[in-house]
Amino acid sequence: MKRLISLALTACLLAACVPAWAEEEGSMGFNPAADETKLTWTPGWGYDFDFTVKLHPEALSPALREKAQGYADLLGALRFRGSYAKIYDGMSFELKLYVTPVNYPDGTVEIWLRGADDLMFVSSNLFGWKTLQLSNYSMLPFCFKMSEHLEIPLHYLALLVPYTWEYGMKFPIQDWNYTLGRKDENGVISETDTEQLRGYWTYRLTEDEAFKAMVNALCQDRDVEDAFRGLVNAIPNYFYIEVLDQKTMRVLEENGIFTLQTEAGETFYTRTETEHGSTEELDLPRMEIGYLPVWSLETYREMGKVSGSLRAKILGTDSLQDILNLEASIVAVPEKWPADCYSLLSLNLTGGLFPNVGLSSYLEGQSNGHFRMVLRKPTVDGEPGAEFMTVEGDMLPLPEGTLVREVTFEDMNGALNLYITNDAKIKEFLPDLVKPMLEGMLKFLIGIPTSACQTIMDDLTDLGVFRVLTGE
Repeated sequence: MKRLISLALTACLLAACVPAWAEEEGSMGFNPAADETKLTWTPGWGYDFDFTVKLHPEALSPALREKAQGYADLLGALRFRGSYAKIYDGMSFELKLYVTPVNYPDGTVEIWLRGADDLMFVSSNLFGWKTLQLSNYSMLPFCFKMSEHLEIPLHYLALLVPYTWEYGMKFPIQDWNYTLGRKDENGVISETDTEQLRGYWTYRLTEDEAFKAMVNALCQDRDVEDAFRGLVNAIPNYFYIEVLDQKTMRVLEENGIFTLQTEAGETFYTRTETEHGSTEELDLPRMEIGYLPVWSLETYREMGKVSGSLRAKILGTDSLQDILNLEASIVAVPEKWPADCYSLLSLNLTGGLFPNVGLSSYLEGQSNGHFRMVLRKPTVDGEPGAEFMTVEGDMLPLPEGTLVREVTFEDMNGALNLYITNDAKIKEFLPDLVKPMLEGMLKFLIGIPTSACQTIMDDLTDLGVFRVLTGE
């Protein structure tokens, strides 16, 4: 049945798109703002990139292998090119990406993403070069709602964006920094200020929409939801009562060592800075509700390479499931690119808060900008596991003196704010998107293997994407 639906949809797409092709004039290309006189260009840095990706389904579980084969055929037929640029000492950046079917360049999908720390804009030939406005502070709630409707875990993708954590934790961190700034000449923070910090954090848990959205996205419908919400709600009292014993806190800084102590002189946080790196470590008591927070971070620099390790854990007991157990490490990652290197990155994530992930990545780099990255499944004996993905290509610095376009409020003119637009506005905007999107999708599908096309059509049908595009 899926195949019949897919064939019918393909026929409909052909009927809609073939007349439109006859009307096309010119060629596709990145389409910046119409009024060039209002643009500001500032020196910046960045990279040109050109790479291919190979997926190896035989390394995956039998349950995923059949589905993965279609996407392996898809990735094997594509080439990814483009550039990333960012302003020196500024927030504006832009990413230009070409996704090209190797055997059918006319099917290239072009994406232009530009923005700053709180606002991004995306344009594409799939949108007829119309612009969608993405407010970073609304990204997580939007992706979370889309996850509920389409049953795709888009909120996990949003959690990979640093801005998401920046907005979610902005005010709790601001409260913390304000409290540290209240120390006296002896580094002591009074009981009044530590109690006030508890009040600030309690307020954030109930009133800060960005923080609440992050908590919702992290734990909604997971088996540790109640436990995680209980843990988050317990943090203000835990820190003020169980860690500080409702007393003062002392901040000490000497010889590159920063420590936080209780009034009794017990150190619960240490950060040490040295010529070659730094270390951070928490030493907190187990919470009254049973969980133990653990944090340690270590970095070391030598001969232009960085190595380090991270542990972030919320450990349970025999009767309580671990909420988070993250261990990650990097070995000999170059500080500047390009560089000759053989680097290792590993990640092991378990616990009830996130989907469990375990992988290791081996990066081989050359001074001419060529690289090869191999992702492998981990094994219990520490030996390299099965190779399930390979990324290979070139990445070179942009020329000296590269200018980057600054993002301004002019970019908002005519843009659709995707996160807050109401149904009426979307219905008004959608017809202008459907035609170029169907055209671009069909051209793209022509350039990829039949097996990949079938897999994509099946998934788009199951997810209801075609129903959205056709207004059903």
